[in-house]
Order: sequence, then C-alpha cells, then structure tokens
Amino acid sequence: MSLTEKALGQGPARPDTDVAPAGTQLSCQTETLSSPGPPVTVLSLAGEIDTSTAPTAATVLRAALGQAPGPLVVDLARLTFCSAAGLGLLGEPTATAAGHAYVLAGMSTHLIRVAGVSWPVGHPDHYPHAAAAVIALRAADDVCPDLLCGDGRAPSSPLAGRPVPAGSRETPPAARS
Repeated sequence: MSLTEKALGQGPARPDTDVAPAGTQLSCQTETLSSPGPPVTVLSLAGEIDTSTAPTAATVLRAALGQAPGPLVVDLARLTFCSAAGLGLLGEPTATAAGHAYVLAGMSTHLIRVAGVSWPVGHPDHYPHAAAAVIALRAADDVCPDLLCGDGRAPSSPLAGRPVPAGSRETPPAARS
C-alpha cells in the first residue's frame, strides 16, 4: 500500500498509483527510489491545492513525512493551482520525522515568486524538477552521510553549504542578491 492510500484510508489497490478522493481535483503518487545510499521518496502532487483539497494534501504530506525511509522530494510539476493555504502547507516542514531532508521540486515560476516573499527564512530547498532534487540529495549524502542517514538533526536548509551539481538548484528571486 502506498503512503497516499494509507493516509486516505483507502483499501488496497495497485501500490503507488494516483489516488484522488471522489470529487476532488488533486491526485497523489508516491515512489521510493533505491540505490546506493538511503532511499529517496518522491511524492508527486497533480491538480489543485485549494480549500477543498488542502485537507487531503495535508494528510498525504503528513503521512509521507512520517513514513519516508529517507529524504522526501515533493514534486509539484503537475500542480496547476496552489492557494495560500497550500503554499503554507508546503513551506512549513523542513525535515521528515526521522530528520531526513525535505525538498520541493517542479515549482512554477509564479509559485517560486510567491514563496520567495511568503516563506520565512528556513523554508525548504527547491529544485527545477524531481530528478535534480534526487541528484542533489544523493550528492549531499556523498559529502555528509549523517545529514541524510537519520542522525536526528532536522536542518533548516538540508543542503546549505553542500556542493550541488551545477544548474540543478533554483533559488527564489527574493533570496538572490
């Protein structure tokens, strides 16, 4: 059963498939990527996070944060709308329950701009796409394994000061000098 199905209390279906409660415009899919180093979980959100879907998004995100065996990447590339409540929900966590990295990927240009002025210091790192996030997390693991391997720390910026492959990391406009 995927994290999404468990969070929504649905019966068994195909593991890691899109799940959307009836009448909503949000679907969620989880995938755990394993390779040398810790597994990386990618939670993909598609559709809209608005007042009607924010509770579902919160439930799914809490479940993923609590159950991810390693770093968590939340992929927003297929998100078509995100309300202020959704933006607040996505910008709140800085690490998983086990202290692993929590990052965002695939944010639209508009969402990056709004997040840059809305989120306080210590917001989650974000990347242009999920693959870049996974590459950066694995590169950080090579440099500082304790950061991603559950030493109990919950860093406010999991990759601060760590080498990141050129061109793989995006910075919000408000953070640029």
